[in-house]
Amino acid sequence: MCVVAVLTITSKLDATHIRGGFIQAKRGDLLSLTYQFTFVGFRDTDSGIQFGSGTFDFGDGDSKTGDFIISETQLSPNVVRAEFTVVHTYASQGEYVISYREEFRNRGIANMENSVNTAFYVEMMVRVDDAVGVNSTPALLSPTVLEATAGRTYFSIAEIEEEDGDDLQFETEIPQQARDVVTTNYEFPTNPKFYSNFSAGNELGTGPPTLTLGRFSGLLTWDSPGDFLNLSDQDCPAGASNCAEYVIAYRINEFRRINGVRTLISSTVVDSQIIVVEEEESEVLKIAPRISFSGGECEVFTEPIQFTIDSEEAYSVVLSPVELIATVNGEPLDAIDLNNLVHENTFEITFNELDRDRYIYIQVVDDDGLVRSAFGTLLSPDCEFINNLVTSVPPSASRFAPTIYPNPIGDYLRWNAEQRFQRFEIMDLRGGAVKSGAIEKEQAVSTQDLPQGMYFLRLWSDDVFFDQRFIK
Repeated sequence: MCVVAVLTITSKLDATHIRGGFIQAKRGDLLSLTYQFTFVGFRDTDSGIQFGSGTFDFGDGDSKTGDFIISETQLSPNVVRAEFTVVHTYASQGEYVISYREEFRNRGIANMENSVNTAFYVEMMVRVDDAVGVNSTPALLSPTVLEATAGRTYFSIAEIEEEDGDDLQFETEIPQQARDVVTTNYEFPTNPKFYSNFSAGNELGTGPPTLTLGRFSGLLTWDSPGDFLNLSDQDCPAGASNCAEYVIAYRINEFRRINGVRTLISSTVVDSQIIVVEEEESEVLKIAPRISFSGGECEVFTEPIQFTIDSEEAYSVVLSPVELIATVNGEPLDAIDLNNLVHENTFEITFNELDRDRYIYIQVVDDDGLVRSAFGTLLSPDCEFINNLVTSVPPSASRFAPTIYPNPIGDYLRWNAEQRFQRFEIMDLRGGAVKSGAIEKEQAVSTQDLPQGMYFLRLWSDDVFFDQRFIK
């Protein structure tokens, strides 16, 4: 799976140290349980602090602190991409949580408390198992430091390299400062405190702001960033007199069919940062074009898809990856001029035959080169995987979602929730039930008989269920 990055930062930054990063793992053969881990991070140059003083934990009791061989690439005048690689051999098969932790994050992050004295931490779960075989976990090719504009809908599609053709799913995560320790007083970027008029915080001013992450596409949509700008020009991109920096973390879950069973084989946390700058005073905000799409999360690739662009301005359309596309409106892609679009343009796309599930992304770009609207849909021979999924939490019920504590757990699994649940089910990473039963008055379940590992707890209330991941 490889998709196209929408926005990258190309301007001056001026703050302290760590801004984002992730870990990638690779097992090259089945002769041993040896893995190559690569940490990729993004830092400031003005701070004078170099990457590499942190601790890389292999999840089996072994770790390495400092003395890493760092390779750096200058991305912009004050942002550096840094990486190092370590190799480790496991004594036995199993599920391991690998992590990297280092002081300090950059100062002034809007949606966490005292960021400059908060440790940076990312982790990943890897299933070390000969049944999985060789594997390279998903790797981001695009930076995790991005730029958005207050009041304008922000779209970001990470450029991801997935060498093995495995299925990927995305979910948001609260940033951590250590294993199972979240950052202090983290706030979601759409918190009312970041908006002068929260009830009209979206781009059109017709409702509150929203921030979504596509479960299968990984498309991040923020409609729209608030006008809370707590940093001055010395901490902002060049040309911006005020800005704000927000941390957003998410997981990339990698699934592979093993003996016919769809199995979670890795889970990678990506820590990213979005820098929100103010709208230029002289610029008149255009109404963003809207895409109407008749399909859903998955489309059978042998059937054409249709979408309509409703726009008051001229825009260009970017389709990616282009090698998937056979025709647009019945014509070969290279014969179609997708520029200079007018109001309400309808397109029909047909696709080449695929050997596996792939994603198609459609982006609408204005004459300044900014992505103003975007969506993605999965192309599949039969959409069997998507169609067999059950939606666990309807939007109206999300506020009742339980919270597991502590996590990792001990001999008992406990949770906080606003409502009562009638029954529970504990599932392993293969989705198989390992324990289930009715829930009595106490919001707790004995887990003394569970071996160490990662599990999912499913709690049922009438016809609605909630899934939560936990570790023992």
